[in-house]
Amino acid sequence: MKYFTKRSLALSGIIFFTAGNLAHILFPDTYWILPNLHSSIEAIGAVCALLLALLIMLIRKYHPLSFFYVWIVCGLTGMGILDLFHSFFDQGEAFVWLHSIAVFAGGLFFAMVWLPEQKIPARYLSHLPGATLITALLSGLLSVLLPDFIPAMLLEGNGFTRTAILINHLAGLLFIAAAVWFVKGYIKDKAMDSLLFSVSSFFFGIAGLLFYFSDLWNIGWWHWHAVRIAAYLVSIYYALSIYKKLTDQIQDQKDKAQQYLDVAASILAVLDVHEKVVLINRKGCMLLECREEEIAGSNWFDTFLPERARDDARLFFRKLIADKIDHNTHSETLVLTKTGDERLIAWHNTILKDEAGNIKHVLISGEDVTDRKKAEDDLWKAHLLLEARVKERTIELEKANILLNEEITRRTMSENTLRKSEQQLEKAQAMAHIGSWEWDIQSNLVTWSDEVYRIYGYQPGEIKPEYGTVEKAMHPESKKIFLESIDSALQGESPYELEYTIFRKDGQTSVLHTKGEVVRDSAGRPVKMFGVVQDITERKKMEDRIRASLREKEVLLREVHHRVKNNMTVISSLLKLQADKVRDGHYKELLNESINRIKTMALIHEKLYRSDNLARIVFSDYLKDMIDNILGSYGINARAVHFKKDLERVILPLDASIPCGLIVNELLCNALKYAFPDGRDGEIRVSLRRNNGNVELTVGDDGIGLPADMDFGNAGSLGLNIVNALVRQIRGNIELRRERGTEFLITFRSDAQ
Repeated sequence: MKYFTKRSLALSGIIFFTAGNLAHILFPDTYWILPNLHSSIEAIGAVCALLLALLIMLIRKYHPLSFFYVWIVCGLTGMGILDLFHSFFDQGEAFVWLHSIAVFAGGLFFAMVWLPEQKIPARYLSHLPGATLITALLSGLLSVLLPDFIPAMLLEGNGFTRTAILINHLAGLLFIAAAVWFVKGYIKDKAMDSLLFSVSSFFFGIAGLLFYFSDLWNIGWWHWHAVRIAAYLVSIYYALSIYKKLTDQIQDQKDKAQQYLDVAASILAVLDVHEKVVLINRKGCMLLECREEEIAGSNWFDTFLPERARDDARLFFRKLIADKIDHNTHSETLVLTKTGDERLIAWHNTILKDEAGNIKHVLISGEDVTDRKKAEDDLWKAHLLLEARVKERTIELEKANILLNEEITRRTMSENTLRKSEQQLEKAQAMAHIGSWEWDIQSNLVTWSDEVYRIYGYQPGEIKPEYGTVEKAMHPESKKIFLESIDSALQGESPYELEYTIFRKDGQTSVLHTKGEVVRDSAGRPVKMFGVVQDITERKKMEDRIRASLREKEVLLREVHHRVKNNMTVISSLLKLQADKVRDGHYKELLNESINRIKTMALIHEKLYRSDNLARIVFSDYLKDMIDNILGSYGINARAVHFKKDLERVILPLDASIPCGLIVNELLCNALKYAFPDGRDGEIRVSLRRNNGNVELTVGDDGIGLPADMDFGNAGSLGLNIVNALVRQIRGNIELRRERGTEFLITFRSDAQ
């Protein structure tokens, strides 16, 4: 084989070089413009490169290869993908460019064999072929999509530019460098793969160097194409021979393993992790009544197990390969033969791992225990029959014993369950300070849980629980209501619930909360009373503290509102004194407006001070008082004006009441000052109502109205500016209506009541 391979390589080289030189001599100036033939040759070359890369990857799957094969696969992948793009192009810049970068990529990766293996981590090497494939595809696509960015590659007259020649010459030199490395390897270890790739690299290198001596479509062009195809064919031939040799070795190993399996007396089969049968021995085939080729590749569980046994067996197998159960665990499974018979097999499982420690297969060895199991079952049936005959003479006693045993078992289980429930109940009662009690009225027997003892200040069992014990511990103020509740329950008003006070053992008082219910017989007579009692002393103390704290805060808050109202009254009085001394009418009017605003806010605090609720006021009542105050402050000027009030009862929180009060104050004051000049009569309307969760506040008059060109939102008036600011503060909307004089509608959201 080696001699034949060396001769073949030598002859191939001589033939191609001789043929190429003769072609140059005989057809020096001949141009064969055959685009279809060229595309076919390039496509064949690309397919050869990719096929060779795939073959090498398949060989690596079955046989460890040297690290340099990764570089070979990358080089072949890059050349194959880019040459495939090249084969689809017509003559042009991209046509030559794709070929040039294809041979350069191949030469670059082939030359990488000079890098020491330890310089690049193994985890990176394993990803290089995939990265090369993606990079080559992207390069080809970019060349197709962006042809204007490709450098000039062709000269007029079918010649090549220096760029094209430089890329191909550099690629050829890289291939020659790789060939030198492979020759060194062959001289060192006489490995045929080194010889093969030295020849292939040499051919690729010569093809790159011959690029200089060629023009597009001349004989030199076709010559180096033929040299590249020769390099591919030589490489594929050798790779196929290695692949066939490896597959033959694997088949030989499989045949030997089959022979070993067939010699075994047990049923032996090998399953992969996907539940497929890889190998099975002759005894297994005989059991299943199938030929080996019928079994191999089948799903073991779906094909050879009865449907009712598949789920459990499959679950056991998956746990086994997931390393979740002991590998030495035995199992018994029903197996289905070709004729439909079921056989019971006792299995032993052995895990088979690869060099990396990963589980690859499971060897199952089994023994047919169907007959033995049948004999055991027959023996057991005979034993049962014998026992039945013996029991015939003592059948009544046996039944009694069985019933007695069942009753004992049930009672034992019930007692255990009851005991467990009692323990859990005791723990829960202790945690919640809740005890349970029961009073048998006919026998006057009282039963307490442990927590009831603790509630009364005793240790469990320290005193005898009696009705008189409870009555004796009762606080005098609670005894009457307690006894009345018990009597009412006994008379038929059941259940009952009350709170009462007791004296504990140490003399301290505790407040208890109890619930009770009476059980009656068929005649309606009370026979038993039961219930629960809880110590709520701490809860009552906490409630008292909270109530006291609330009372203190209410007193404090009322005092705050009272003082705020008084302070505002003082301020308004001071301003009133100041206004009385001011002679200028304009300034006097400004001071009076401020006085009205302060009185409006003071009235809010007075309402809160006198209200039961310190956070809300009845805003409708407040409006009535405020309107009266404003009328009083304007005196004679307001006598001719009639007020129409339509005020629905609305309760507002403090943060809405103050802004709304100021809004109404400003609008009413403006109406009184400007709506009715020269002392004319008129009507002012104030409306307050709720509408679908909104509060609608309306202030209007039938006076002369605002000027038509006036924008009240940007008015220069301080009063209207205050109104707009306060409407924004309560997140409301204000609308001006001019149908009947002047009317402002303010709408806002509030939890009004």
